[in-house]
Amino acid sequence: MSLPKVIIIGGGFAGLAAARKLRCAVQRGLCEATLIDSNPETSMVPALPDYAAGLIPHDWVTAPIHKHLPSGITFLHDCVTGFSLEKKIINTKNHNISFDYLIVALGSQSAPPPDILQNTTTHTITNIADATVLKKSFDHLLATSQAPSVVINGAGYTGIELAICMARRATRDNASLDIHLVEQREDIMTFLPPKDQQRVLRSIKRHGIKLHKDCHISSVQNDKLQLSNGTTIISPMICRAEGTVAPVSAAEQNIPQLYDGRIQVQPTLALEGFPHVLAAGDAAAFSIPNGYLRKAVNFAFYAGAHAGMNVVRALQNRPMRPFKPIDLGWVIPLGNDSVGQAFGSLPLKGKMGLRMHYVMCGYRNYSLKNFYKLLGHAVRAGT
Repeated sequence: MSLPKVIIIGGGFAGLAAARKLRCAVQRGLCEATLIDSNPETSMVPALPDYAAGLIPHDWVTAPIHKHLPSGITFLHDCVTGFSLEKKIINTKNHNISFDYLIVALGSQSAPPPDILQNTTTHTITNIADATVLKKSFDHLLATSQAPSVVINGAGYTGIELAICMARRATRDNASLDIHLVEQREDIMTFLPPKDQQRVLRSIKRHGIKLHKDCHISSVQNDKLQLSNGTTIISPMICRAEGTVAPVSAAEQNIPQLYDGRIQVQPTLALEGFPHVLAAGDAAAFSIPNGYLRKAVNFAFYAGAHAGMNVVRALQNRPMRPFKPIDLGWVIPLGNDSVGQAFGSLPLKGKMGLRMHYVMCGYRNYSLKNFYKLLGHAVRAGT
């Protein structure tokens, strides 16, 4: 009689944490487990703006997935193209794989480009592969252009971080760089208190970044990009930070999802009507009193571990337990400044918050070597 098959799709924080929880079940012969990811490397996503701008090297923010899987768990390097919860089938580019239990930890990918940019070369930093392409293009731009310019479409925290990291790189290299940050809304970072919003705006201005609010890209023709406020930019490198969506959706159309593709889950992280399917990390929409749990590394890590633990409990015919997230806080790095919050109420600002950001990137990294490298980056942050 064959063992139950547990499939994890996604090798980021949630997927690897789930795999570690399944180790004992695999070793005890309770199940077989496979993790599927289209990328051979996992990455420290919060540090990708630093990497893409050329401030830190590739090795500091990546690690091979197969080296971080517990023994007995198989890694399949393949791209998931779809999955059916009712048929218990996962489709990849090369296989159709059956499962008994599924943990969806696919993370997210950049939202599709706006219509005006459909036929234009643009760059994103949602994953390490995209960030690497962006870095190579940015290096080339600084090395070859007499008047380099960058347009970043979207002034959320990712767009702002990328813009400031690019400005810091240009300053380090004594290069002239024209950075335009474009936002369709009338204001940015509206979830922040007014004082923190002003702090972000001051940091953007201090780094020489031109912020265009209530504005959009109106045309891209030959070597000219035109903004709706009349600004013309010659031969810019275009980056997109308009938001994220789910990379793959279930074949079933009746699965409750948010606008960004996150799957709505029950308190146990299982899907309603599909107790054998759980979602964690950026793939899951976990309900909290004021909406849904935000996308964050610590939430992904702990939710992935909880999903793995609940699959083990199901294999043992024990009831699944509800997930109880703990908010350790967040930080938005701003080059030589920061805004953030620890443990739900403690403000984090300035160089202290900045260093906390990089310390946490190191703490959640994949090796002691990477931890110490980013710890050094944390000490130097803000100088």
